[in-house]
Amino acid sequence: MLKVFDFPQCSEEWDNARRGRLNSSEVDKVLSSKTLKIASLTSMPSGADIETMMKRAKKQHEVLLVLTQGDAQTSDLNASGLKGLVDKGFATIREDESGCSILPSSGRKHIDLLIARGHKDENGIHTFALPELGERPPTEAMDRGSELEPLARIEFEDIMGYEVEEVGYCINTEISPMAGCSTDGLLDNRSKVLEIKCPLPQTHLGYLRKNRMPAEYRAQVHMEMAIVGAGMAYFVSYCPKLPTLIVPVMRDGYTEMLTQCLKQFEGMYQEQLLTIQEVARKDLE
Repeated sequence: MLKVFDFPQCSEEWDNARRGRLNSSEVDKVLSSKTLKIASLTSMPSGADIETMMKRAKKQHEVLLVLTQGDAQTSDLNASGLKGLVDKGFATIREDESGCSILPSSGRKHIDLLIARGHKDENGIHTFALPELGERPPTEAMDRGSELEPLARIEFEDIMGYEVEEVGYCINTEISPMAGCSTDGLLDNRSKVLEIKCPLPQTHLGYLRKNRMPAEYRAQVHMEMAIVGAGMAYFVSYCPKLPTLIVPVMRDGYTEMLTQCLKQFEGMYQEQLLTIQEVARKDLE
């Protein structure tokens, strides 16, 4: 279930909501993106070809039977059988960048940090809060973003004709209660999300030149779509006196795989928390 909180971003309530949770702005710290190789059937062999495979190239026939049911990762198929089908023009292989996975070591280290930061809910603190860790102190870039973001939102509304719903924090308990995002706006009855960046001029010019969402924000934007349940997002890069970059980003296979990673992270989090609680309980005995 999606929960949307409307308290102001950077407020005490917002800080408490984020504390101890995996936030979309830092999800890339625990994720590994990978390119998958996908095999597809391009044409169906004739009856005579199939009969020959069954007699002389059984591995090719096995792979053929799999591909008639739909595309498959090459790692799940017999390599020599797939090569034979490709050489004969019956199959093709393409690269798919929708893959991602949780990095076990990085994930567990980040969970330790989240547990140490503590988390407040309606029942109070339920983890081992160490106040001296806290959240990262504001940086110059964060201050710049806070100052320019309202102007960027107005610019986006003027260009695109949307009315942006400003929100504080979003959680989807069906995916993970311990993950959330501070999207910069919701659009079209929450069917779209908005992510705004306000980089320095030289960085913004690079974004304009490439005319696409920078790779370093891919996981963040797709996590926001996953949590909100949105079908698309708009990535906006804004810098005063320069053209504004607006890039539509569609929900895709990467979004779905990232959703599964968040559910896996939730399981790791709860397992790790129980372990730490057990250690603490024994220490008090």
